Amino acid sequence: MIDDPIVSEVRRNRATILDSHGRNLRRYHAALQQTQAGRFAGQLVTMEPRTRVEPSDAPNDGPATSVGNSDASAEGRHR
Repeated sequence: MIDDPIVSEVRRNRATILDSHGRNLRRYHAALQQTQAGRFAGQLVTMEPRTRVEPSDAPNDGPATSVGNSDASAEGRHR
């Protein structure tokens, strides 16, 4: 690809975001989930395994807590 200014801007912004989270992608994802969980009041659901992200007061570097059945069978996926 030729030097595309849009791609360059996206890469700069991505680097800035990661720098603000200590260049740790897991920490960034956890912070993003917590922000969205607070904004959407517990309605945020992730798939495979099915989890509900609850807002918390403290930052969380770990995965979301699992609720309900995390069975990955085809029947369990399409409820």
